Amino acid sequence: MRRLTREFRLTGRGLHGGEEGAVRVRPAEPGAGLLVGRGGTFESLRPTLATPGTVRCTELRLAGGTVRTVEHLLAAVAGCGIRDARLEFEGPEAPILDGSALPWAERLLAASEPVVPEPGPPRAGSPVRRLRVGVSRYEAVPTARTALMVEYAVPHPWLGRRRVAWGGDADSFAREIAPARTFARLEELEGIFASGQARGGSLECAVVLGPDGPLGGPLRFPDEPARHKLLDLLGDLALCGFLPAMRVRAVQPHHAANGRLALRLAGNDAGDGTGQSAQ
Repeated sequence: MRRLTREFRLTGRGLHGGEEGAVRVRPAEPGAGLLVGRGGTFESLRPTLATPGTVRCTELRLAGGTVRTVEHLLAAVAGCGIRDARLEFEGPEAPILDGSALPWAERLLAASEPVVPEPGPPRAGSPVRRLRVGVSRYEAVPTARTALMVEYAVPHPWLGRRRVAWGGDADSFAREIAPARTFARLEELEGIFASGQARGGSLECAVVLGPDGPLGGPLRFPDEPARHKLLDLLGDLALCGFLPAMRVRAVQPHHAANGRLALRLAGNDAGDGTGQSAQ
């Protein structure tokens, strides 16, 4: 667990809109949790702020206006163990930076200090949660601390199916998860551009998977796409305002399904009563 000791601000172009934007990250009083705002009005981060069904990013509906592509910042905040912070968005989209959460994590670690968490009251036991949304499958089992495992398959013979895991440690997040960049397959780009997305995209902030390998240089990890899927899952679970003390296993996760899981873990999505949902 870490506590912010000073504020910082990062600026840059948004991935999908291509507009310049910024985020100011400031300390918050102990126990305040994660507060998000645009235009000077702040509210507690919670899954119901996320626009349902979004693809290729996570969008928040705030009083001052919507903000897209917040998942990398939220993953860095959660992965670095920051529990109390004010995240003030300037513009309609968070900066994509290098396409990963590493720039956020580096600044968060530099602007914070470790603290020993005070023991709280024991939490009531939570049942095992299962969710299925299309091809995405999730299982969340109560544990003492957050742990994530992702299984993800990319339809490329040189990449295939990969499994990655993260045990909740800030240092391992910064080394092993935060550097993983957003990605797309080469054959997807025409449709992505036609839908009005990725207007600010380039090989400087995204990995493009071609038939013979990644364009623009080597992968940072052999399983970088799977690690980025875990990064996205972490950022979307942070919508709860805290990381649920659960071991989450996810198969073929994506943003819309991650959002449904966050709703369920926060008690906002009853599903169909069987733990299964279809999309």
